[in-house]
Amino acid sequence: MASGRGNSGAPGSTPTTGNALAAGSAATARNPVTAGSAATARNPVTAAGRAAATESAPLRLHFCDLNVGQVFHSAEYYVGADEIIEFSKKYDPQPFHMDDELARDSIFNGLAASGWHTVGITMNLLVKSLPLANGIIGTGVEKISWPRPTRPGDILRIKAKITEIAPCPLRLDRARVKIHICTFGQDNRLRQDLMGNLLILK
Repeated sequence: MASGRGNSGAPGSTPTTGNALAAGSAATARNPVTAGSAATARNPVTAAGRAAATESAPLRLHFCDLNVGQVFHSAEYYVGADEIIEFSKKYDPQPFHMDDELARDSIFNGLAASGWHTVGITMNLLVKSLPLANGIIGTGVEKISWPRPTRPGDILRIKAKITEIAPCPLRLDRARVKIHICTFGQDNRLRQDLMGNLLILK
């Protein structure tokens, strides 16, 4: 599935509250953004962003640590052309995701990541910025849209906001949490808008 233009716009800004993680500085990676940048592991977040997250994040978050309105910010993730092509060949083998020349003749006018690739990167960043004690257990996605595609050279980050917490009436040891996750590029423009449901153990 291609990440194209959806109907959702960028959400209004919300002040960061409790256990929020600081976003990192410009990403360095394989195919680095700037010449002379220090190379890090494949599919990295930035070194500065990772350090900020390590300093700010609690070791584990439990149910009692979560509140409606709480916002979590991730470090940054550099997306290279090789990664886009490799993912697409395996999971979404369409020409505009695998070949820049062919993509120029498509609606994308150039190589574009699969929307599912953006989903995967978003999950990567969410796991590292929302360290739930019992893991991130998803029960479904209410909506997802890709207002614009992820491109080679993009530096992605997420902002995740808890919008609802509801106890499970039949299971007192767990609760349902609704979370709104926005994935932005280095230009602060929205790449993906996702509303998901999580199961939290108390």
